[in-house]
Order: sequence, then C-alpha cells, then structure tokens
Amino acid sequence: MKFDKSYFNFNHDLYLCLAYDPPAQSIYTKNLSTDILQLLEKDILHFKSKGDVLLCGDFNARCGNLLDFVSSDSTDHLPISNDNYPVDFNLNVRNSRDTTVDTRGKELIELCLGNQIRLLNGRTLGDSLGKYTCYNHMGTSVVDYLLASDSLMQNILYFNVSTFNPTLSDCHCKLSWKILSHHFLDIIPQPNSKVMGSKFKWQENSPQAFQSALQDKDSKNLILHFDTSSDINELAVKLNKILLTASKKCLRRPSPPKKSSRKIYTNKKFFDIDLIKMRKNVVSYAELYSKYPNDPYIHGRFYKLLRQYNKSRKYKKRKFREDILNQLDNLECNNPQVYWDLVRKLKESDSCDPSEKILLLIFG
Repeated sequence: MKFDKSYFNFNHDLYLCLAYDPPAQSIYTKNLSTDILQLLEKDILHFKSKGDVLLCGDFNARCGNLLDFVSSDSTDHLPISNDNYPVDFNLNVRNSRDTTVDTRGKELIELCLGNQIRLLNGRTLGDSLGKYTCYNHMGTSVVDYLLASDSLMQNILYFNVSTFNPTLSDCHCKLSWKILSHHFLDIIPQPNSKVMGSKFKWQENSPQAFQSALQDKDSKNLILHFDTSSDINELAVKLNKILLTASKKCLRRPSPPKKSSRKIYTNKKFFDIDLIKMRKNVVSYAELYSKYPNDPYIHGRFYKLLRQYNKSRKYKKRKFREDILNQLDNLECNNPQVYWDLVRKLKESDSCDPSEKILLLIFG
C-alpha cells in the first residue's frame, strides 16, 4: 500500500507491507521453492528505490536481543566515498523479553542489516522493554514485528503491543503505531444554507395555546411590523421570528437525545449469559497471563478456561442450529412465515466452522 508523500507531506513516498511467514518447520514452508524472506528482500530493494518501507506482521522469527544495525559504523578508514556506502546510524539498543534466537530470527536480522531496515519492537516509545507478542500453550515469544526504513525511524511517534485477548486472536497480540505526518487539510467555510429550526411537541391543547400566544403583546407587536418590508428574505425571517416567539411561550420542547460513545455489540442468538460470563473470565485471565507469562498456575488456569469456553461455545452453537433444522422439517408448507424467520436465524449463526458445514449438507 502506497502513502503519497505529496498528500501526507512525507520526505518520501511510504510503502506499507503486511506480511506473514509460516513457521520454518511447517509443511507449507518445506514445500516452497523459494524462501519467503528472500522474496520479501527483493520487494524491499525494489520499493526502497522509490521511497521508505514499513513492514508489519507475523514473521515466526525469534531475534532475541541481536543488533539490527552495524554498531559504530563509519567510512573514515575505508578507501571509498560515503555515497557508495550508506553508514548505519547508531540507534538505541533494542530490548526483548524473549531472549531466544532461532534460525529464522538470524535470517531476519541479516535482512535488516543488509537493507538498513530496523525493528521497532523494544526500542520505541510504548514498547521500551520488548513485550511478548505471542501466547500459546507452549509458552510466550516475540515473533510479530514492525520494521521500518532507517530514514523513517524519526517519524515513528509510538509503537505498542496490546494486551493479549484470546477473543480477538488465537495467540497473537495486536500491534499499533503512530507516524508523524505534516498533512494539513484546507477547509473552506461554506455558508450554512440549511439552518435547523427549533423543535416543539404538538399536543392536544397546543392549538388553543398557540392561538393565545399569538394574541399577546409581543406577538402582536411583531405582526404589526411584519409588512413594513418589501424584501422576501426579510419577510421570511420576520415570519419565523413570530412563530418562534409564540411557540417558545406555550409549547414544550422535546428532550435532547442521549449520546453514548460506547458501541453496542449484539451477540449471536446462541450466545447466552453463561457464555458471556465464561468469555469475561477468559479475557480477565488473559490479562493476568500477559502480566505474568512465566507463572505456571496462571498459564495452566488460562488454557483450561479457554478450552472450556471454546468447547461450550461450539456445543451451544451446534445445538442452536440443530434445533432450527428440526423445526424447519414441517414448516415450509404449513407456516411459510415462521419457516423463513428460522432460515434467517440460521444464516445469522453461519460461520466457516467445518462442523457447521456438515449441518448445511444435511439440510440440503
């Protein structure tokens, strides 16, 4: 994805890449003819010639605390010019709570060193310690990264690894960041041609009350001076003032609607109060697991609750769909309206779960 420098007022065009590199020992990786990191490096070379590069994703690489830049790099003692050898800037040493280094991690560091790409994990405001990004039954690790061109580092304002939430991802944490942009939007004020008038409630006694309000001293005075102008716009303003003056004296205003900043999410039909409580408990233990990833009790308790929650959710979802299918057997001809209501409920609960596809085949 390209972010144009002229629109965002960057020094260079920015190219964003979202990447996923499967585990090194997976069957998918073993069947590949070309390594994904090699393909990624070719793309980096191509797009770096056009601007800055930003990469984010799950690389399944454990880099530990390895340096991703050449320390004390200099051309003072080399018989070449600076133009032919770009010098690495000395950056803050990167921290990581995951000190393990694997082969994929070394390859990712080599990619950074060879292309002047830097890891933001563990050295940026918001993640100075290098938080864990992956939580599974085997343990915790840092395998998800944000990488940026060396020249883009000064524009990265913030980088954060969110608290692990098993309802959003099976084992990964959300990564978020902010980039400095000098984009200014020129807003030309437009005359407001559609001014919303005041609103009033019209009730049973409103006609008599409104007529009485038009007969009082203030309203009569406005009516008396109504036809003293020949301009149609001025007459419209005066008429509006007469009606508003009378309305404010005798009519009630509706209560303003309550605004809520919270989004309302509706659960699926099968998602009952028991599942809501179980999900809340799982999320609470996930937060504890994020804070104390090395505590064996919290680790074991979290995955026990997660298994129970997933098992109950799948069972209730399947039971809900089975009940609907049983009701559909004799309703198509006897009660079409109820039949199609049930079909809609069935669609609402549809998902990509393989076990549910079996039910659809039975229904067909």
